[in-house]
Amino acid sequence: MLSVAILDFQNLSHDTSDAYLADGVAEEVAERLVRVQRLTVVSRTAVERLPNASTMPTSDLGRALNVSFLVTGSVRRAGGRVRVGVALLRAATGVQGWADQYDRDQGDLLEMQDEIASSVASEITGRLLPAESHALERRPAPNPGAYDAYLKGLAVLKVHPVAGHSEALPWFARAVSLDSSFADAWGMIGLCDALIHDLTAPATDTVIIQGRAAADRAITLAPEGSIGHVALGFVLYRAGYDYAGAEREFRLAIAHDPNSRDAYSGLATIYKRQGRWEESIAARMRAITLDPLDPAQPGEMAVVMQYRHRWAETQAWMERVELLAPGESLTVRYFRIADLLLEGRLDSIQAEISRHPSSDALIYGPIVAVNLLDTARIRAAVHGARVEGDPVYQYLNMQDIAQLAGLRDLHREMVDSLRAALARAPAADTSTNSVEGALHMAFVLAAFGDSAAAGRLLARAEAGLGALNDVLRRGDAEENITELLMRLGRTSEVLERLPRQLSGTGPLTAAVLRIDPVYKPLWDDSRFEAILAAHPN
Repeated sequence: MLSVAILDFQNLSHDTSDAYLADGVAEEVAERLVRVQRLTVVSRTAVERLPNASTMPTSDLGRALNVSFLVTGSVRRAGGRVRVGVALLRAATGVQGWADQYDRDQGDLLEMQDEIASSVASEITGRLLPAESHALERRPAPNPGAYDAYLKGLAVLKVHPVAGHSEALPWFARAVSLDSSFADAWGMIGLCDALIHDLTAPATDTVIIQGRAAADRAITLAPEGSIGHVALGFVLYRAGYDYAGAEREFRLAIAHDPNSRDAYSGLATIYKRQGRWEESIAARMRAITLDPLDPAQPGEMAVVMQYRHRWAETQAWMERVELLAPGESLTVRYFRIADLLLEGRLDSIQAEISRHPSSDALIYGPIVAVNLLDTARIRAAVHGARVEGDPVYQYLNMQDIAQLAGLRDLHREMVDSLRAALARAPAADTSTNSVEGALHMAFVLAAFGDSAAAGRLLARAEAGLGALNDVLRRGDAEENITELLMRLGRTSEVLERLPRQLSGTGPLTAAVLRIDPVYKPLWDDSRFEAILAAHPN
């Protein structure tokens, strides 16, 4: 497969704020090239993540991006005209194989980008096939003002690829207000609506209605485009976890754009949620090929490997995350310790904590705290903890640690703090409508000693398990139900549940059960040991 990366185009305009225009030209040339099925076009985000890309030798760039060809360019805007210079380089040698200059009226910018893409594709492939030429044919050009607003929205997402959707959305909305037939802008509205909130949270009515309407409009206007299908795929996934509908849309996006990293990433996500592990791994590997410098992709791969209990591969993928995103070292360390816990490797966890003594000792949870910290350090860590985010969850965790460590006075203090935090919590944070919400409040009630009320919520959560079509959510809920049964002293039910849980894929292993103090009442029970022996990691 022939492969190419579009490097950042230089902004040579006198106005430095025109940098978004140079970025936009590079993005659009890349977007057109992906329509040529014989080409693998590495994601522009992969290029943007390369530190010091502008000064790297071409051979190093080629190796980092795993491509054979590189496209460089420059953009200068003066008055109402735009001049673009483009060159095609062989990555291994840096030898220039082709170059050209384009000078057009700003209103003809899209036509110019089509010409550039066609010339680059022809130089790489030798000769375009009829179907490839057809794929590169120019669509109706949007209003110049609309296109300018669209490029500004893309520029926002370049700077803030995860958190920038709410900031970029007004630019795409302006684009469609100026040109209601601008399909790509409608697609980006749908995608921003779908991704503006945490993907693990249920979608709001706004996402479902506005996001779907925008994605549908994009598909109607440009059935051969990919962005509308990607947007609709994420909307369907979030709107009630419609996996079949989301898979259909992601596959349609790939049919139109075989180099769509977002479509492959979406496929990998829904396959993971369905427990289709090997398909998820294959789709994620394709996304990594298209964007080898995105730390989120190996992070997602590590989650799959952990659920499959493939420990060495989990650690290898997390090391890649740390290499790509050194600023995420605390997250990586937390994940690594969680992985070591599932393997029951307390000695390795102790060594990890010793290398980072300044870290918040409580973030690793009750098992680590009770097994590896002395009571003085537990007291200091609890009293010194910063209560941020969800205080109910944090005080629930701290009272749990104090109780399991046998620190009765500290436990009473944390239970009182938990009551106060619960009284101040918004109603949404104490809702029991979902399985997770019911279990959360059941743990709180168990901490208060109200076993009967906790048991009723536990029964409600169990009744809702059948409606969960998400393997990860169901696995976490199953684990929490088993732990809650232990806290309520219902050990016979725990022994009935464990063989099924240990036989599947999920966050529970025999090794962790042997060191989790919650299960200490069963450690001397021969039935418990027989179950663990029959289900090694």
